[in-house]
Amino acid sequence: MRTREEILAYADEHGLCHLPFPELELDATSGGYAFENAQGHVVVLGYDGSWGGHLLTPESPTADAVVRKWLIASRHRNRRLLLADLGVWQQAAVAAAQEGQTVAGLGLPLGPMDLDYAEFLRIHLGRSPVDPLRALAAEDFLLQPPEARRYTHPCPLCGSPALHQERYPRSVCDACYSRTMDSAGRLVTGSNTHISGGFVAHFARTSDICAEVTATKRCWVGGRACRMDEAHFGGVVVEAL
Repeated sequence: MRTREEILAYADEHGLCHLPFPELELDATSGGYAFENAQGHVVVLGYDGSWGGHLLTPESPTADAVVRKWLIASRHRNRRLLLADLGVWQQAAVAAAQEGQTVAGLGLPLGPMDLDYAEFLRIHLGRSPVDPLRALAAEDFLLQPPEARRYTHPCPLCGSPALHQERYPRSVCDACYSRTMDSAGRLVTGSNTHISGGFVAHFARTSDICAEVTATKRCWVGGRACRMDEAHFGGVVVEAL
């Protein structure tokens, strides 16, 4: 959570002009502060770390309309979910995330397709910095029942569930991704160079660019050769070779 002082200091540093909205500022959970930048765009910085930059549109023609729309979305994202209100897949994923293990490790009576979807949800919850129930509330797509498709596959390095994409059938799990190294055994991580893609590798401990992995895309996990590169729709993927 960000404090009032932190938000106002950030706004002052970036030349944002404060727009007073009492309802927004008094909501200690879902609120924040609204500002206007030099181009006339309305910017909202939330107490919960979220932010939004918005142009005035016919649907939201005033700053007041933009802020109210943002506050409605923020309150929806921060709403309180009860475990009993969730589907069996979400309940299993929350339990596994809280126990720090896979859904399969819980030994629940789930069929293969239900288990596959629950592991998919558990992986997403593990990537979120907030409580599992808050993470589910923030992403409506995680509250849906499963579709008829594959959601995970066994990591080719360790066998743990990894998010499945048909384009990347040998992608590694999150735990193996975090152990990616260059040829000298130094931990590396990847990122996109711009909003539409691109790839660059950095040393995890210093954030300096790793020229070797950036150029060759070759990396290692536990002594196994892998490839690290930009993913098709953004992000970075590591695949076992």
